Amino acid sequence: MKKQSGFLRRLTALALALCMLAALTTEIFAVKNATYSTSAGTKSTNKQISVGTHIALGKRNNNTISWQVVKLANDNTAILFCDYIMDIVGYGPTSSYSYIGSAMEAWCQTFIGGNSFDEDEKKLFISGTQNDGIYVPSKSEILSFFPNLDDGRRRVFPGVSGALGAEGFGTSQLSEQNYHLWLNSCDLSGGDRRWVDLFSWNDNKASFATCANLSRYRALYGICPAAVIDLNYVPVQDGSGTLDDPFILRVDKDADIVVPPSQYCIKVIDETGAPISDANVTWNTTSEPTDQEGKAFFDLNTAGNPVIYVSKTGYTTWTNKNTNWQKNEKRFERVILYPESYGSLKLQYAKISDLFGLIDVNLVTQTKVLNLRNDGALIGDLNAGLFDLSCEATDTSDVTGYAVYQNTKKIAESDDGNFQKLDVRDFVEGGGCFVRVTDKAGKTVDTHINLQFAKNSVNEDFKFELKGNKISFDVPDYIPLVGGSGLTFELPLEAPVVASITTDKMKLGLNMKVTNEKNEDGTVKTKDQQLKEYKETIEKASKYIQALKKNDIEKLKGFAEEKCKANYFKKCDVTICGYVEGNIGSKTASGYILVIMDFKAADYAYNTLVGVIPVTLQVGVEIKFEAGGRGSYRFDTKVWDLNIMLNPSIKLKPFVGIGCSGLAGFGVYGEGELAAKWNVFGTNSGLQNADLTAELGIKGYIGPVEAHKAFAHQTWHLYTANSVKSQSLLSGAAWDAAPEASAYAPSDLSYLAEESDWAPAAVRTYAARAAQLKASYQTLLGGTYRNAQPVMLSDGSSLYAAFVRADAKTGARYIALTKFDGNSWSEPVRVDASAILDDAPQLCTDGQTLWLAYARTTQEPGNSLVSYAQHQNIVVGTVNKDTLAFTEQKTYQSDNYMRLPTLSCVNGTPVLAWAESAVTDQESVVNPAASTVYTAEFRSGAWPDARKAADTAGVDSFCIGAQNGTAAIAYISDGTLYCGGRVLAENVIGRAVYGRLPSADADSFIWNAGGALYDEAGTIVTAEGMGREFVIVGDSIYFNQSNGASANLAALHYDAVNDHWSAPILLIGDEQYLENLNAASLNGRTYALGMHTTVTISEDEVDDAKDLVWTQILPVSDLKLSDVSFDSDALVPDGTLPITLTVTNSGDHTVSSLALTANGVSTTQVCQLLPGESTEFTVNITCPSEKQTVTFEVQEPGQDDYTPEDNTADCTVGSADAELDLSLLQIGSRKFLQAAVANQGMEPANGSVLFIGPDGQTLAERTFQNLAYGGTVIVEYEPDSFAALYGEDVTATVRLQQDEPNTLNNTDSVPVLLTVTEILSAQRDAAVVTAEIACMQDSGARVICAFYDADGRLLHTVIQPLQSGKNSLSFTISDANAACAKLFVLDAKNAPAAAGKTVQLNS
Repeated sequence: MKKQSGFLRRLTALALALCMLAALTTEIFAVKNATYSTSAGTKSTNKQISVGTHIALGKRNNNTISWQVVKLANDNTAILFCDYIMDIVGYGPTSSYSYIGSAMEAWCQTFIGGNSFDEDEKKLFISGTQNDGIYVPSKSEILSFFPNLDDGRRRVFPGVSGALGAEGFGTSQLSEQNYHLWLNSCDLSGGDRRWVDLFSWNDNKASFATCANLSRYRALYGICPAAVIDLNYVPVQDGSGTLDDPFILRVDKDADIVVPPSQYCIKVIDETGAPISDANVTWNTTSEPTDQEGKAFFDLNTAGNPVIYVSKTGYTTWTNKNTNWQKNEKRFERVILYPESYGSLKLQYAKISDLFGLIDVNLVTQTKVLNLRNDGALIGDLNAGLFDLSCEATDTSDVTGYAVYQNTKKIAESDDGNFQKLDVRDFVEGGGCFVRVTDKAGKTVDTHINLQFAKNSVNEDFKFELKGNKISFDVPDYIPLVGGSGLTFELPLEAPVVASITTDKMKLGLNMKVTNEKNEDGTVKTKDQQLKEYKETIEKASKYIQALKKNDIEKLKGFAEEKCKANYFKKCDVTICGYVEGNIGSKTASGYILVIMDFKAADYAYNTLVGVIPVTLQVGVEIKFEAGGRGSYRFDTKVWDLNIMLNPSIKLKPFVGIGCSGLAGFGVYGEGELAAKWNVFGTNSGLQNADLTAELGIKGYIGPVEAHKAFAHQTWHLYTANSVKSQSLLSGAAWDAAPEASAYAPSDLSYLAEESDWAPAAVRTYAARAAQLKASYQTLLGGTYRNAQPVMLSDGSSLYAAFVRADAKTGARYIALTKFDGNSWSEPVRVDASAILDDAPQLCTDGQTLWLAYARTTQEPGNSLVSYAQHQNIVVGTVNKDTLAFTEQKTYQSDNYMRLPTLSCVNGTPVLAWAESAVTDQESVVNPAASTVYTAEFRSGAWPDARKAADTAGVDSFCIGAQNGTAAIAYISDGTLYCGGRVLAENVIGRAVYGRLPSADADSFIWNAGGALYDEAGTIVTAEGMGREFVIVGDSIYFNQSNGASANLAALHYDAVNDHWSAPILLIGDEQYLENLNAASLNGRTYALGMHTTVTISEDEVDDAKDLVWTQILPVSDLKLSDVSFDSDALVPDGTLPITLTVTNSGDHTVSSLALTANGVSTTQVCQLLPGESTEFTVNITCPSEKQTVTFEVQEPGQDDYTPEDNTADCTVGSADAELDLSLLQIGSRKFLQAAVANQGMEPANGSVLFIGPDGQTLAERTFQNLAYGGTVIVEYEPDSFAALYGEDVTATVRLQQDEPNTLNNTDSVPVLLTVTEILSAQRDAAVVTAEIACMQDSGARVICAFYDADGRLLHTVIQPLQSGKNSLSFTISDANAACAKLFVLDAKNAPAAAGKTVQLNS
């Protein structure tokens, strides 16, 4: 036991001696660093500083001191005093008080910033210079003005005794311990710098410090000022300027170095990193001395690299002559001058480069971390792990050789300092690298180089995976559109990750597909080349994430390896793309992630009751959504972190769908928006909330009655995270519950009192419409009968229309006929003078005869639906084309409910069809359980008796066509289209028609399903937004395009030459609904007819005012300037800047030329832009020398554009664009972080740089102002200790006060690696000694904590093993006599592995 103790004592003594020797040779350099408040705000022009304005310095809180402006100077400075003085200034001074010539006068004078202020006192200014903002002395500086008394106390006011001296306040003594009793301070930094209010009180005892007896200050101010603020440098951030709401000012430390655009800065430092002033720097033939901060500036107009000499007496001269020194992009260079006593063998530079020319770093000042190549199953490098190192001594004349070492291992030797193809496999993890230079006499000098090595940790099966939380909940019945159903949200994301590890970077492509795509020379693109292209595409798209271009979306989808299937209310596809990269040794790779979500054409059926009428709504679902955000990957925890919130607004567009009981006068109005927010990552990931905002009205007409259901505009909260709850501002029955009898009632025709006269206006062209602010429709009857059901056809010589009118006095509904002769519509002619409730007119022609069929009510039904249904006949006859007189030819009668007459000509023969169903009660009328289809064909000059065509459960609508040369009846029942006993289609929306799709080869039944038109031959025409009604005329399809809040006339055009369908073309757009759409051609012109409906939805009413309207459809020229973009990296003042314009042809014809205008200057471009297509065009402009908004315009020459408001777009060129580069530097023993910010925009940039620690906390902040285009600002951060940062990443980010379109280049990070074994920190903490120790030993290392008494006798030792990495240890102080503790680190061979540390225990 004794033997072991003696060994430990000797071992400890040896370690102590070695550590003390190491400590003597270690260069110690500490630079005090101060941090200040958060970033400066923007000085608002509407916040006027004036005398009496109240200002708060620092962050607003309950204890904020309010300072009041008492004087404004001509140089825009303001003198402030603390608001608290107002309570005591009334006491006033007395003649017995004499301050003249005292230290108090000097203190007051310092506030004014008078002549007593010189360069040596710059520390008194928070921002670093006298003109940078608020000036307030620190605690120690304030106390220096007050002399000590004999007992160690300080007088409050020099030369004053009694009540106003420190003695007069009893225990309230001004000293280092209780200064806060006298200086009411707000500490913003934790250091010495404070906002100081000298004029305050404690325990109701006032300090009475008014300085009023100083004649100089009394005359000017009446009081001694408490602070001086320069409004040129300190902007107002918040507040109204009152006592209760003072202006908030923020002040920060300024940037260290600003390099103007046309200059290059040389900063001369010594071997410790301290600046050397008055050094002579020669740049070619120009010489400049360095300033107090060691800086000298030179014009940057030198061709090539200048020859530079840096010299100062007592130092060895530095030069770049005959070296490979090159100017760097930051236009800033540190040059180290070594004392002459060091000799001439110290390195002036040590530049590292890789085989690809991607690395060029001077290791004498900058840190570079290289990748130790992987073995085994880990991802292999793209490089051979080789790099070059080029070194040169300060004076090479006497040098015989160079050698590279890592710790004690010699890696390589070179005669001239050029090391070719050094292999990373010869190094070990960590640092400890240096270059040894030998001269002819055999003397050697070592220079530390900041070269470090780390291992990557990415496996080949690396994947991105997120199992989204599945959220399902039921929605109460009373909520429209989604009520009575369950909603599900699930967003699982999974994608492979492609990794590339280069010499100094780790690059990860999320969901990138590696292909065999070839370069122009025929070689296959490498994985790294494809990653680079992927990165560039993502960066470009990320700049415009709010308006992502279609071609960028398609390109990203093309890159993607996989698509994810998700459920976001409805099933959808989600494509995730991303690129992140990190430095070798970093724990984090950062970049940008994009999420692209889209539904295929999706809709769903929604069933409800309106009155007693069962209704099925078809609800269109529309979502196309792109989101993006910064993302990162932690290599140590294998965790992805994305700052992305998915908040797409899902548009719900209701329209009349399948199974609507065939009610002709039925309308659905309004829209819904389902807003759901989903956090992709974080502790609160998943669905956060789901809200439905909707306005919905449904109105139906049947016979003498009408029914409606209304929901005024409101929001229903369907889901909130952690609690499912539904709320409605309305109460009542379920949405699909049968209403009370009062919910349906006889139709009120009183609105017909305001019906307009017949207005057969002449044709107006689109040009005329545009001139009249898009008054596109021409009204025939305003405020007319709301169940008019107009139909229209052409016989080649005229247009004919039939519709239902109503007599407001008698209540009769009758069929009216009108004729268009190519110029105007004739006065309507009533078909049946004795009509009661005529309904559902139908027209057809064989080219010669005009036929009319309709439903006739034979007996007044009162308000009974049963009586109405029991007295329906189907009437068919001919119309005189000249007089429009109707001749009845056949009336079909039945005891059943006859409805839905349909009339068409097949092969020149008129064919009539209708449905019948038994009538037992009201339910059997509105929802027949069984129906029979009947048909009749006009043969041999007569209409025969009806023939039964089919039995079915229910019929919604008919369509008459031909199959095998004979008439065929197709009908829709509950969304299924039948013909001849077979099913043609399911999930059919609206009605079917018989005809030929423009791109098809033959006539066929045609139907709408799932956002597209189909025919029997399988032809498909996509028709986005198509509702229930469509009409085919020639090569065009006309339909009412619904967006929920309106339904407007739109068209699809087919270009047979190019076999190309246009995108939907909006022909007439307003906020109303176009219903009962008809279209027909006459003399080469196309006309449309329908009901134009204005809807007002209140809590209990759906008011659907309708006009009978028509319009002529003429060719539409409608170009849209969809996007304007440019490469922000291509900005060169007065140079040529290519602008990319994306133009969309929303018109109905191919555009062969465009006029593109930029700021009034036009160019013509020949093109072949088909309808619906978008193409990019390039326009060159002269790049402005300052930020400028440029207006671009596109026009089709010789055409009036239908929507000229979307032909122009403004683009801001030259917005401030800050690019940040972060470096970790070590010069001697000084280690610090340097951020270089360059402004690539034309707009001067104001902002701040934040240094952020691994926990996300801001470590320091530096501000800068008016950084011009091409200018660079250099800011530094040197913590008191790097102990907490070792093994972590430090990030720097720049934030501008201006709007900055591109922020992708605003952030950078560097790893702070453990490179050597060392004791990072050691201190006493209560009854233990705590220590942070970095260990680079693989195994066997340990730390010894030896405790000594006051006489230096060893009391006992504690040994603990060390793990590789950072160790946090504690040692219990078990002996009360212990006066100090000494820490020693030994390696596995008991050799000292680090300098020791001593901790005093009795201080």
